[in-house]
Amino acid sequence: MSGAIDGVELARLAHEQRPSLKIILTSGFPYLKGTHSSEQPCEQWPILKKPYRRSELQHALQDVLGEDESHEAQTMAAAS
Repeated sequence: MSGAIDGVELARLAHEQRPSLKIILTSGFPYLKGTHSSEQPCEQWPILKKPYRRSELQHALQDVLGEDESHEAQTMAAAS
């Protein structure tokens, strides 16, 4: 993610504003570490490594959203 903040920092700021927000990080790098948030580890959120398959995205969404929303996640994955 280009710009003033990286994805980990964006996730941290979003989580501060909305603690109930569901977050999944994605990265093509073997070790995901925020450049601006080294004091805040990103292990608190699941990390989906790129490239990933739709089925991997579906499982990640099910894990984060829970079984209540798994049908909606399947529909979203199938549409992409």
